[in-house]
Amino acid sequence: MSMGAPSTTAHRSMASFMSGWAPRPSILHLPPHLRVSAYQQHLTKRPFSATTSQKLSLVDMAVAGPSAILNGLHNVLGLPWYVALPTSALIVRGIFVHYLVNKPNHRSAQLNTTLVTLAQARVPPGALKFKSKPSVRDALKASMAPVWEYRALRKRLGIHSRYTRSLMGFGVLIAMAEAIRMKAGRREGLLSIILSPFEWIVTKGKEMMGSVIKERSTEFGNASTSANSNETVTASNPSSTQSDGAKTILDPLMRDGQKEPSTISAPSDTTLLSSAGIDSTTDSILLADESNALFQAPLRLPDPTLQTEGIPGWCIDLTQPDPTYILPMALFAFIVSNTIFRRRILSPPSPTTAAAMAKIKSAECLTRYQSLVEPEYRLTLKTRAAQVPKSLNYESSKFVSSNSVPEAPSVPLLEKLGFPKITNLGRIQIMGGAIFSILATQMPAAVLLYVVSNMAIAFLQRLWMDVKLPIPPPIMACKRPVKYPAQRPNLREVH
Repeated sequence: MSMGAPSTTAHRSMASFMSGWAPRPSILHLPPHLRVSAYQQHLTKRPFSATTSQKLSLVDMAVAGPSAILNGLHNVLGLPWYVALPTSALIVRGIFVHYLVNKPNHRSAQLNTTLVTLAQARVPPGALKFKSKPSVRDALKASMAPVWEYRALRKRLGIHSRYTRSLMGFGVLIAMAEAIRMKAGRREGLLSIILSPFEWIVTKGKEMMGSVIKERSTEFGNASTSANSNETVTASNPSSTQSDGAKTILDPLMRDGQKEPSTISAPSDTTLLSSAGIDSTTDSILLADESNALFQAPLRLPDPTLQTEGIPGWCIDLTQPDPTYILPMALFAFIVSNTIFRRRILSPPSPTTAAAMAKIKSAECLTRYQSLVEPEYRLTLKTRAAQVPKSLNYESSKFVSSNSVPEAPSVPLLEKLGFPKITNLGRIQIMGGAIFSILATQMPAAVLLYVVSNMAIAFLQRLWMDVKLPIPPPIMACKRPVKYPAQRPNLREVH
């Protein structure tokens, strides 16, 4: 007997150890979607983890590449942030964007300029006869004929549009700015606002798929539970029921020493959830948390190195706005310079714009001709008016002023200094740049440092491309300026 006691104790300890590995009956009888909910709630209450694992959003996937570039320059090469940010702008804008966006766009612009001339020549003369009619529809049809021919030629020759690549370059800029914003510890950014509709679509898709899976699993769980309960009642005691009306079912984890099956009830889903320690609204809460997590960007702590590796003597903490407002003013200066000094040749005109440019050119020739003739004509008028008797000085001066050529419009000061003329679109861009520069006063200095460096590199690239790959103006039909006969006063009638 002395030898049997230790073996019995060891057997009991082994049985208790093995019983701990068996799953609980209350979890096994839950439907599949409730088991998933219980497991997710168990993960959120783990005592060994302070926070739950964050879900990978579209913003995180979009900034994975830019974050790797920034971390490589700062952590691997050991560059401080005030050097790493302009260097990253030089690498991204000077290499990737240049060879993937700028250079193909410049090649396409050269081909498009040639196509403008070809499209104007291929338009049938009958398509332009509606321009003299007062009908708006016919005039619109006549003005759009060169555009349709231009698009047909571009599609036939396989020349892609430059707007798709330009959007890709703008997306790279936003992704880099968003990666820097996340390192600065800001919660919301431009990329998260742009991607919020796509996040909403993903959330709705997950909710629809979850509801379909939940209905299928509920139907399957109810069918299997009813079949198991019927078999158990027939095998044990068909007439035995509990006080609450629930039928007796067989416990799948029946111990070896038991002769009778243990009876557990098969209540509704709400009772099963409460017995498992889960609220009946767990699924809705989890879905709500999931949708909110997609809309709201996680709160991130700023990188400590960004707070100490700023520009010495100017802006040490790059996570805060620039206190001297030098970066916002530099941003506005680059926006204005890119708007004013951007040559019209860089964006080749459409066929309708090219025809308008031909008319403007003929009008400029006429203005130049008048500017050469008018001074001598005015001098002749003044000389002849001086020869008129004094009694008729009033009428003659009035007659001369009424018949003289009107004064030429005054040239703005910027155009006299050699600056190009600012169009209405340029004025709108300057106003938008001013508004954005005011909003940029509250942005982190790290983001502004990258954006200003990116715009400076883009401006230099544009100048270099103008010299290296110039885009000739489109060849248009020459139109002779209309010469109007000069109206000179008849001095014989005055005398």
